[in-house]
Amino acid sequence: MRMEKLKINQNYGWWHTCLISSLLIIITVYSGFEVKAELVRHSGSYKAMFHGALEIGLIVISLILLFYFVFLLRRKPLADSGQFDQANETSFQKAVNEQFTEWRFTSSEKQVAMLLLKGLSVKEIADVRHVQEKTVHNQLSTIYDKSQLSGRHVFAARFFEDLL
Repeated sequence: MRMEKLKINQNYGWWHTCLISSLLIIITVYSGFEVKAELVRHSGSYKAMFHGALEIGLIVISLILLFYFVFLLRRKPLADSGQFDQANETSFQKAVNEQFTEWRFTSSEKQVAMLLLKGLSVKEIADVRHVQEKTVHNQLSTIYDKSQLSGRHVFAARFFEDLL
């Protein structure tokens, strides 16, 4: 049940981000044309220059937000990292999953551990899983206890040392 809820929330987040990004593109393009038309109509007027500066500020803010949302869209595939297609599993993923099973991780702990191995911060893991940061900290503590490893770096090194 929790995973179904997680999938719905992720899809909503993706569509939400696309919608906001589209609106920001429209605002940016419209504001650009508005600034050009305003400056042509009232060239030399302080009122036109002030209005143009405000419009340019709006364009800059819209572009910054647009780049931020594009960044979020590019990060979104990491949200699916806890759900593996067994047929397409790599040998590394298989070894990691076998080790997680040997340590008797719950499905939630497996998801958090995989996101940890992918390099996400506690805040990013909490955002992806739609839980509080404290929940992630508690899960990480349990993960470290079950694996008998001391922390994030030692945990990651446990899996990557054989690859080097």
